[in-house]
Amino acid sequence: MLTTRDESVPGLIICTPTRDGLTDETKLSIEQNLDGFDHIHLTEVGLPVVEARNRLWKRALHTAIEHPDWYVLLCDDDAYWPPGTIAGFVSILRDHPLGIDFLSGHFSARSEFSESAIEEFGDLPEDGVVHVREYVGAHFGMYKPTLFFRLGRAPWDLRFDFGAVSREGRAFFYRMLTAGAVVAVNTAAPIWHIDRRNGYAYAPAKPPCRVRSNRLVPVDVPAEEPYEFRTYGLPVDSKAAYQERERSGMAEVSRLRQEIQDVQTETRRNEEAIALLRRRTRESCAGIVADAICRLVMTTFKRTVP
Repeated sequence: MLTTRDESVPGLIICTPTRDGLTDETKLSIEQNLDGFDHIHLTEVGLPVVEARNRLWKRALHTAIEHPDWYVLLCDDDAYWPPGTIAGFVSILRDHPLGIDFLSGHFSARSEFSESAIEEFGDLPEDGVVHVREYVGAHFGMYKPTLFFRLGRAPWDLRFDFGAVSREGRAFFYRMLTAGAVVAVNTAAPIWHIDRRNGYAYAPAKPPCRVRSNRLVPVDVPAEEPYEFRTYGLPVDSKAAYQERERSGMAEVSRLRQEIQDVQTETRRNEEAIALLRRRTRESCAGIVADAICRLVMTTFKRTVP
């Protein structure tokens, strides 16, 4: 979908992998919170995450050929960002003295006052400035199209390090690290993680909210309300692949059983036909023998009677 473009700023190529569609809050952000930037929104629906992200990478590359000055925005299907977020990201990518290549928002798991999802790789100060990190996650981030020439054709492919399979996000950022790209997180830009079951929104070290008329309104989450925990990436796709193989295997077993039953039925029919043929053959043979005996008796009788 295209919007009216402000010629003074670049446009955005938005890439969203999704299993079952975008949340209303994510749709709202794309419709109203792009700060006047033109955009093209690319999605891949229902695919394993590695395949989806690699497809989006290739589609974004082809789109960037037509729009070489546009930036690429990665956002998951359950992200909400307030107005002004995108303009801030573009400004940092353009003007930051470190020459940042990939800039991430500040996001967390779906729980109130939770820690940053980027804490795994070192403490992240809540100071509202930009911090360089080796790994920031792919929930929400913007990058320059120059990365297309540095990361290869399938940068989300899984890696096998030290006998373990790395997740697609870690593999992606490892490739950026080895390519010498500068990766950073903007702690001044909270990206709200939406619980799609009830619309609760969560960000690092903040109380839960809901989005009302494009504004964040604090809410009390009932104590008995469990937090949403969704497994991403390889575990889900591996389970899905296993279930698909299991379904395919059961279907193959059913097919083979049916073939065996068909063969057994045909065998019984053939056996019955053979038995009938044998019976008729015996009856025919008995008739022939009886007839021959009668003829022999009659011939012998004629010879012996004067």
